Amino acid sequence: MTTVTRKAIANFCVDSRLEGLRGALEHLLDVDEIYRFKLAGPDGVWTLSELETERAGNIAGIKRLNAKLGGAEAFAIVGHTHCAGYAVSDEEHCDAIKKSAQEMKRALDASVPVHAILAERGARDDLWKFKELAVY
Repeated sequence: MTTVTRKAIANFCVDSRLEGLRGALEHLLDVDEIYRFKLAGPDGVWTLSELETERAGNIAGIKRLNAKLGGAEAFAIVGHTHCAGYAVSDEEHCDAIKKSAQEMKRALDASVPVHAILAERGARDDLWKFKELAVY
C-alpha cells in the first residue's frame, strides 16, 4: 500500500522566532509536510511595487519547488506581527497578507487553495499562534 503525503508550500518570513511553528502550520493546513520558502517580510515583497524584482524571484523559486515536489495540495503566505522585514501595523499586515495570497494565487495559477495567515506574537517571543485571514 502506498501512502500519499499531502504537501503544502508556505511563503514564510526568515525570522528565527517562527522556526518552531512548523507542526502548528501543518495542522492548520491539514497536510503532512510543509515546505517553507523563506524571505524577509514576505507580505511586503508581494505587495510593494518597488520590490518587483524580489517578487519575481520569489515566484520563480516557489514554482521550482512546487515542480520538484510534484505539486502541492495548498499554498500559504505567512506574515507576522512584530516583523522587522516589513515593519507595519498589525492591520496593515492583515491587509497585505490577504492581498499577497490573492496575488500568489494569480501568479502561480494555483488550482489549489492559497491561505492568508497571520502569525501573532504572544506575551513572549516563543508564544505564537496562527490566525487564518482568508482562503482563495
